[in-house]
Parts: sequence; structure tokens; C-alpha cells
Amino acid sequence: MAIALINMISKKIAQAVKLESIADIEDAFEIDIDVDINLKQAKEDLTQYISQDKDPILYNQILCMVETSEIRRFADGLVDVELQEMMIDLSDAIDAMREIAIKLEKDRRKHPYLINELCDKQTEDLLSRAVGVGLLTKEFQPAKGTKIYQLKLIAYAVNIIKGTKVRSRWCHFEKQWNVGDKRLSKGDIPITRGREIYKVAKIYPEVDFNSAIKTRAGHEKTLESPLNPDQAIRLCKLLKKHEFLDKNVNEESFLAVQGLVNIPPHPINWSGSAYSLAYFMKALFSDRNANLWNMTVTWFTVNNETLNHGTFKTKSHVLIVHPERYEFIPLIDRIISKCKKTD
Repeated sequence: MAIALINMISKKIAQAVKLESIADIEDAFEIDIDVDINLKQAKEDLTQYISQDKDPILYNQILCMVETSEIRRFADGLVDVELQEMMIDLSDAIDAMREIAIKLEKDRRKHPYLINELCDKQTEDLLSRAVGVGLLTKEFQPAKGTKIYQLKLIAYAVNIIKGTKVRSRWCHFEKQWNVGDKRLSKGDIPITRGREIYKVAKIYPEVDFNSAIKTRAGHEKTLESPLNPDQAIRLCKLLKKHEFLDKNVNEESFLAVQGLVNIPPHPINWSGSAYSLAYFMKALFSDRNANLWNMTVTWFTVNNETLNHGTFKTKSHVLIVHPERYEFIPLIDRIISKCKKTD
């Protein structure tokens, strides 16, 4: 009876607060019943009762009670101290009961840390992948250091795998993670953060993230590579070791320009000479890429400078006519050969 009474009063007061009507608030507290209600005592009695009873019908009713934030805000501005105290006592009673009800609901549910809209085994399994790499906590909340764009990528992956309707893709995850004004739907994904993006991409290999990141580079055709990912990583390390590839190029970006990972690629920097890049590209990629020099100027810079398609065709011709002039040729051949060897 007391729970129903508090529910009735709170609804009337919530409506009165919207209308900013003090008279209606006072009327709501004038309860025409035989037994008056002491809100402070009701808070103690009801919380104890709910904790012991643990009836889902009971605490689901409490979960549907009004939110108290606006009631508290209105009460803070009242001059009438007695009325202010009654509103605060009512809010305290509702919030105390709701806190217990939320805990009981989590204990009952199979997936206690997920909101109702995401509460299913498939979502739990998919989010558990992000827990495993430290992007989410075991409560499925953002871990310390997880970026908002990584959360967007996680949500995107889960939605794509589950086939979630477009209109529901972001709101449920915004509620789950309590992102506030950092709307997932509006957030940008910085293409330069390849390592952080790859951390998400590699745990959802069945998802193509290119369509999630709208950049010019993301829609360009990548190189067709003769290597598998492990070989490409080995090649990246060897090229850095011999100072052909910029030491700041990460492995994920190197794989991305070869289409070996599902993240949008962006140009990477070659720290050797333009001639050495021309030879490397021809030696490794010419058999599979008809527009090799277009691909080269798209996906590489040399010492952070953009490249010219015509210049590369000329350099390639010189390399063919006078290979003896260039000491890097046998070295690049050995590097490519070594990376292709299977362990």
C-alpha cells in the first residue's frame, strides 16, 4: 500500500513541478486516507521490505517510478522549508527503493551489466571480446583510456553482426555507456589513429570497418598483396630495420594499404630514396597490380613529400637499364625473399 501511495504522490508532484505549481504540490501531499504516511519512516521500512521480498513484480513497479532530479531541483528553490523537506524526503524514498530495485534486477538477469535493450547472449559475447583486450571493463563499461571513437567502432561492429535496425544503432549504446553529450552517432573517427582503430578491428574480423569511416582514402582501392598478414608484418619490420620505411609507420597502417586488415588505409612514409621505393613496388607488387604507379603515389610519400606518377615511371625505366648502379636492389630482394619464407 505504501509503495502505491508513494507512486501516486510522486506522479502528481512530478506533473506539478512541470507546471511550476506550488499549490498542486501541496495538494498532492494532502492524502485523504485513514493512515498518514511518514516518508522518512517509509523509506526505511520499504527498503528493508524490498530487500527481503525480492519479488520481480514489486521491484519492476519501483523501476517505473518517476525520476527525482527535477523534483529535487524544484525543491532547492523553495522558500517553504517544510514543503521543501517533504519533497526531498519523497525523492530520497524513491531513490533508495530504486537503488535496491536496480540491484535486484541485475542479480536476477542473466546479463546483469547490460541495459534491457542490449540484454542478450549474443551482445554479451560480442562485448566480451572488447573486455578481453581491455577496451571495456567486466561490467561492460568503457575502460580507462578507451577513446570515444573506439566505443563507436565497438557499437558499430556489434550492430553490423546483429543486424540492428539503423534507427536503434547508437542510442542503446549511448545509454549503456552513459556518454552524455558525446553522441556516438556524431563522433568522428580519426583515420590517423590506425593502431587504436586496429585494436577494435582485429577483435571483430567479420566486420568491414571501411564503411564506418568516411574518408577519401577509405574508398580508394588498396594494393593487391602477395603476402599474408604475418608475412607483411615481418616485411614491415625488416624495411624499418634497414631504414627504407619510416620508423613511425605502424604495422596496421602497412597492412591496411595492402588490404590485409579491415581498416581504412592512409598514405605511409618511405624513408629511403624514391628509386628504392620504385624498385620495391615493382619487385613485390607488379604482378598483381596493373596500375602500380597510380597505387604507389596514392599510398606512399617519400620523406613526407607527395609523389608524381610520371616521375616513377621514369625511375622504373632507369632501374631496369642500369641496375648495377643501385646497391639497394640486392638488399630489397633479400628482404622480400626473407619475409616470404614460412616458419
